[in-house]
Amino acid sequence: MLAMEPLAQRKKKKMLPLLLLLPLLLATLPAPAASPLPVIMMHGVSSTHTEMQTIKTLAESLHPGTVATSLPLYEGKVASLARLKDQVQGVIRRIRALVAANETLYRDGWHMVCKSQGGLTCRCVLEEMDDHRVSTFVSLAGPQMGVFGNDFFKFFPPFMQNLTADELYRVAYTPLIQDTVSVANIWRDPQHASQFVAGNQFLPVYNGLRTPAATLARYKHNFVRLKKAVFCVGSGPEYDGGIEPWQSAAWSYPDASGRFLPMEEQVEYTKDLFGLKTLDTTGRLNITVVPGATHSDWTSSTNLIKAWVLPHLT
Repeated sequence: MLAMEPLAQRKKKKMLPLLLLLPLLLATLPAPAASPLPVIMMHGVSSTHTEMQTIKTLAESLHPGTVATSLPLYEGKVASLARLKDQVQGVIRRIRALVAANETLYRDGWHMVCKSQGGLTCRCVLEEMDDHRVSTFVSLAGPQMGVFGNDFFKFFPPFMQNLTADELYRVAYTPLIQDTVSVANIWRDPQHASQFVAGNQFLPVYNGLRTPAATLARYKHNFVRLKKAVFCVGSGPEYDGGIEPWQSAAWSYPDASGRFLPMEEQVEYTKDLFGLKTLDTTGRLNITVVPGATHSDWTSSTNLIKAWVLPHLT
């Protein structure tokens, strides 16, 4: 009579091949989808955090799992005119508070979407903030190279509006105005470049035109940690309804003769002062110019946001 193996032993032998194949079977299964990164947003001058509501709604509905937060800082016409170096520090403090309050949410980093003056402020935050973990930064019509022109005057305090654009630099670059008016921190008169570099206490520092070597090295180190930087703006009249000239948002600016030099001819780029050229040559810089898009479209036009903003937040 043949001896029969115990039933438990026979079952064990049948299961062994299956157990050996299990790792291979698991490897063929699709990996679970990664949760989208949270988004931190900043509004423009004279506005409030609700300016970013359309982007927040679309991001959270079209990219399920996204948590978008618009910073309720420097809101309204008066508060938004606070000097920009204070605003940079204020945004950094608020971001650190958000991260500390929900470390799990921000553990893998976050995106930033910032508009107009906020777009410039947030770019400077990226340079200043040693511990940022921003993956993609999107600037919406942010005047990265400065502002200049008659139509932009409405953002200056009334006592300054009796000046002409050609005269404004005499007042805008004084220590008192630099310490009290944010838009003076970005006024860049192409006819008075040396006065701009010497007197403007904000933009020349973050653009690397007048920055101590050690500080500039730190700014560059922080900025190039981005995985992607996107600079969006609409083309058309030089005043897009919020900034002037619109080309500033795409890193172009006029020289003393009035000729607009492209980004690739600006000293900020050619000398790679804070990492703009590094991002470009490594394929991490995106310049988006949409014909006819106005300043307000970037936060109000559903179609524009879907086409040119949300694809960068996946």
